[in-house]
Parts: sequence; C-alpha cells; structure tokens
Amino acid sequence: MTRARAVVIGAGIGGLATAAGLGSGTSATSAWRIWRRDGEKHKSPNAGQPESAMAGALQVRLGGDNTYAGEHIAAPLLGAEFERPMRHHAKQALRLVAGVSLFTAVAATMLRIRR
Repeated sequence: MTRARAVVIGAGIGGLATAAGLGSGTSATSAWRIWRRDGEKHKSPNAGQPESAMAGALQVRLGGDNTYAGEHIAAPLLGAEFERPMRHHAKQALRLVAGVSLFTAVAATMLRIRR
C-alpha cells in the first residue's frame, strides 16, 4: 500500500470515528450526514473527511473563504446550515478528539496485534 493511500484511508477512519459520535455532547446523526455530504468538498481529501464530520458532530459550520499571505482563497463551508463555532464548541471538540484518538489508538493496536 502506498503512503498516500494509507493517509487517505486514515482520514476516512478519522471521519468515521468522528461521525460515530465518540465525544459527549455531540450529534452522531449530524456528524454522519455532514461527513457523507461535505467530506469531498474540501480541497484536501485528507482534511475534508474528519473536518466535515466534526462540523456535523458539533453542529457548527467550518471552512469557508480565507486569506493566506494576502491572497484570498475561496473554499466551501462544511456544515453551512449550522451556526459559527463558539467557545463551548471548542470544549466539545476537545472531548471528541480525545475519544476519537483513543478509539483509533485501540483499533490500530488491535490491527497490529492481528498481523
């Protein structure tokens, strides 16, 4: 398996784990729906999967236009129908990332042991 393919598979697993709602106070239903709908909209196939699932889980919009080194970069919103993120969403995101990290570490360890 090539490194690029492994990274894309890893991003998909991260998106799936996030969509599973492994954090408290998040919406697994919205995470799944937004991940499936918006995951491919992101310029990066690796970032789009978990970022769109996070947008749905927290029910916030992420992404959109930005400016890098003075240059305007157009980008789609992920979870466009939701509100902008607030401070309490950051706390939810930290809990969700911790849950997803634990899940993926256990899954990777189990896969490694089976080899």
